[in-house]
Parts: sequence; C-alpha cells; structure tokens
Amino acid sequence: MNKKSPLNKKTLSKKTQVVNGITWLNIFIQIAYPFSGIFSSNTAYAENEKRFISQQKADKEIKTKPYILTEGETLLSIAKKYNMNIQELKKLNQFRTFSRGIDNVKAGDEIDVPVTPFIPVTWENDNLDNIIDDKKLSSLASQTAISLSNYTMAEVVSSKAGEMAIDEVNSKAQQWLSHLGNARVKLDTDEKFSLQNSQVDLLVPLYEKRNSLLFSQGSFHYTDDRFMSNLGFGYRWYNDGWMLGGNTFFDYDLSRDHARLGAGVEYWRDFLKLGMNGYFRITNWKSSPDIIDYEERPANGWDIHAQAWIPALPQLGAELGYEQYYGENVALFGKNKQQRNPHAMTIGVNYTPFPLLTFNTEYKEGRAGENDARIGVQVNYQPGIDWKQQINPSAVATMRTLAGNRYDFVERNNNIVLEYKKKEIISLKTVKLVSGYAGEKKSLGVSVNSKYGVERIDWSASELISAGGKIVSDGGTNYSVILPDYQSNKHGVNTYTIQVVAIDKKGNLSEKSEVQVTVTQAAIDVKMSSLSPGNMVIPADGRTQKQLVLKINDKKGNPVDLNESEISIQKETKNRENTGAKLTPFIRQNAGEYVAYLNCWY
Repeated sequence: MNKKSPLNKKTLSKKTQVVNGITWLNIFIQIAYPFSGIFSSNTAYAENEKRFISQQKADKEIKTKPYILTEGETLLSIAKKYNMNIQELKKLNQFRTFSRGIDNVKAGDEIDVPVTPFIPVTWENDNLDNIIDDKKLSSLASQTAISLSNYTMAEVVSSKAGEMAIDEVNSKAQQWLSHLGNARVKLDTDEKFSLQNSQVDLLVPLYEKRNSLLFSQGSFHYTDDRFMSNLGFGYRWYNDGWMLGGNTFFDYDLSRDHARLGAGVEYWRDFLKLGMNGYFRITNWKSSPDIIDYEERPANGWDIHAQAWIPALPQLGAELGYEQYYGENVALFGKNKQQRNPHAMTIGVNYTPFPLLTFNTEYKEGRAGENDARIGVQVNYQPGIDWKQQINPSAVATMRTLAGNRYDFVERNNNIVLEYKKKEIISLKTVKLVSGYAGEKKSLGVSVNSKYGVERIDWSASELISAGGKIVSDGGTNYSVILPDYQSNKHGVNTYTIQVVAIDKKGNLSEKSEVQVTVTQAAIDVKMSSLSPGNMVIPADGRTQKQLVLKINDKKGNPVDLNESEISIQKETKNRENTGAKLTPFIRQNAGEYVAYLNCWY
C-alpha cells in the first residue's frame, strides 16, 4: 500500500517535538486506561447491584399510561422527564407500531410512559455514558498505537481526523434526512414495455403541528418523450377523524418550455382518500416537434379521484378516477390519438406487501373506444426511518390511517396534457361582398399565401351558376364573377353565396372563405331605352298584328330587367267612328327586352 504523508520533511522537522509528545501521550493512555477501566467498571457494577432490583421484576411492576408529545418534545426529553434512559422507554413501547419508527416520533404522536416518574438516582462516580466514552477513547488509543507501527505520526493524525470528520458528516446527513417527509420512485410500463410515465417524487414538511402540516412536493418524470418537473406547496388541517387540505402547483415541461398552474383539494379519512385537481395553462401556442406543421399548448382540464383500502386487508387497495380536458385536438391518449374535449375513466388496483414497495395496475377508458393499460411498481422510501420498519409488513396498516399517511403525496396528473392545431401554412383572402347590376363583371379580390405553393382553387357557387352567373379566371389566382340577371318576380332571389378554398401542392387546405354576391336593379335611362317601331301602319281588318319591341336600359346601355307586371303603357286613341285598337301586355324575351302586339279594326 502506498503511504503519502500530507506533510513534507521540512514541516515534519519543525514539528518533531509535537509529534513526539502525541506519541508518548498515546503510549501513556494505552498503559493507564486498562487499569482505570477495571476499577471504574467494577465500581459501577457494584453500585448497580446495590441500588436496582432485577430488570425482569421491574418490567412486571411498571404501570403505563398514554402520553401525547407536544411541540418541542423528543424521545430523549420524555425519558429524562420520567428519569429513564431511552432504551427503557423504547422497551415500554415495544408493542406499539409507529409509522416513522419510535426514534422519529414528533409532536402529536402517542407513546406509553410510566404512570409516575421513576425515583431519580445520582451516581457517585462517572455515569454510564462516560464509561462508554472512555471505552471509545481506549479503542481509539489502541488503534492509534497500532497505526504507529506502520505509519508516520502525521499520517495517523490525518487519517483519524478524516474518519472523525466522515462520521460527523454521516451523522449530520442522517439528521437532515430525518426531516424529509417522503420519497417515491415510480416505474410504470405499458403494453409495449416502455417506461413512459415513470417518475421520482419528494415531499418535505416545512412547518407542522399536531393538527396541521405545511409542506412542499416536487416531482421529476418522463412522459411522451418529454422531461417534466412539478413543484407545489400544500397545507393539511387535521380534525377528529378527518383531514382537509389544499395545494397549488407549478408544472413545467423542461423539453418544450410549456407551463401551467394547478390547484387541488384533498379530503382524507382512515382507509379513504378523496381529491380533486384543476389544470390551467400559462403558455400559449408553440411549434410542435411531434407533428410537422402543427402547434401545441397545454390543455385546460380537471380530474377527481378516490382511493380506498380494506381495513381487514390494508395491503390491498383500489382507486377510481375521472378526468376531462378541453380543446379541439387534445392528446389525452397520446399525440397520435387526438380528440375533441376528451374525457376518461380510470380504475386501478394496488398491493403493498410492506411500506417500501407497492405494485399497481390501472386501466383507462375514454371516448370512441380509446384506452390505455399500465402496470407499475413504486418504491416509497421514508428518509430517516429505520430500514426494518420500512420492510415490516405489520406497518402497512398504519400507512392507511391519518397518523400513518401524514406525509403521503398529493395525487394528481403531473403530466402536461397537450392540445394541437394545424399551422396556417396556406391562407386565402377574398372580398366579403360584391354587388352590381345584371351582366356586370366584378373582381372577387382573391389573394393566396402558401408555404408549398398553390395547386388549385376550388369554388362552390351552384345557385349563382344556375341563375346564369359565371366565375372566370383572370390569370394566376385572380378571379371575377359575372352577375346573373336580376330576378324581378316576387319570389326571385338576387343574393348568392360563393364559397372558395385554396389547396397547396401537398394537399393542405386553407380556411374556407365566403363571398356574398348581390344583383341590384339598375336605374332606367329614357335616352338609352327604346320602343320600336316608333311609327307603324296597321290595316284595320281586325286580324293583322304589328309587333312592338321595348328595350329598357340604364345610362350605360346595360339592360334593366323588370318584372312584366311592372311595365305599364299610357295610350291615347283618336278613333274614327266604328274603329278600335288593342295592345297586348308586354312579354319578357331577354333581360330588359319585352314584346307586345297591336291590332286595329273598323
């Protein structure tokens, strides 16, 4: 073994006297200590024999009563209060079960104590603790002496100092761990034997009294190929036989920077837990790495759940839950199974052979037959609790009571459920309203913006086309409408709706756009309108008819279509005796064009 002194030769030469002094001190301790140990031990033993009755007899005669610890009391302070040592107090409580072990009792816990304190005993010599410390010192001196034969004094001093430092660190670490409430490692596997939904949780009490607990709970887990963390604070208030609690959480997706808030309530009794949680997004839409050309954000939702155990068989439990989320495309069952406003019912069974280990299985059923089944195992480690207590099957019953589940975790969905939507990779704009006279050509104002180019534009305008209108291309994505004839009859329709969708070269569709087309009746212009022939000669034989053609136009020469009933004629007749004339009603031939017939007789 290589031995390297942390001190160089120059330093050692300067401290030779100190080293020699330490060496002779250790040699003196080795020689003197065995004799002092013999005398002190014998004296203590003799006094012990004189002053105490046998332990077996004492145990039989001790009567006990229940005692509830108050704030600031410990097992050691109670032992001193009754003039006992800790081992004697532990023996009085050997048939009691403590959820965290008797060494970690706190305010509110109940233990057995003597009905009256023991009679105090004052030793004339050193007490037992000093004897034990002396033995430790003797052992240390012996080990040091042995070390001197193989190592330099500096190495021995350094080594022993290191060991003492390590022991102190271990002691402090154990004390620190005892303040942690609960730790859990949960491993879940699905039908594909993946470890999705596995997580690590830690609950730390921040402030507590007999009837209240303020705590912090943290979690780190891997779900749907995302690492997520959860940090929350909660408060539990204990009354006679029940507990009411509230909590709030901040959930953060470490992989994608999503964030949401959670709030929940709890109601517990022995062998029963009820809870409800709400989830509210903080961040909005972000580009999704899961699906090309999609965005994602946390979905809002809530859940309610119940857990119960059989008092006669506390190892076996069941759970029932219902959850609801909101959004058009929510991935409650995974990114490839999106649903609108999905919900799900969950049932599960769990088995805990001893406090450290729990096996569970659950089945989730949702809308449209979507389902998910999981089996898992979780390790429930309680820092600071004796290992034997954590693998003791008899301690499981205590876990199901309010006293035993004080540091149990808040049950909630730590996974941030996501909502998805398609990106607007192709957009279409048109005018909203077009109006004009019959036969006019009006632009539809089509504008398309596409990531992958435009393949085509589809139109839906069956009513307009049936009425005689047309949609014509002006080149590229420019389109116009030619207005149909004005329908002048009482039940005529002169307003039409056109729907249009743009499609890119990858088959993506734009949002549908609508255009309202209205055909209006134009104002009649007398100068542009005509009645022909203006003059005619008709034989007054009663049989000959002459045709009159009326064309009604606006000032631009465009036909004005009227209902036949709207055309009236003022006629002035200069009859000779025994003569007459007759004009038939005007009949519509084309838009703005009407025909009537005239005949005369004697």
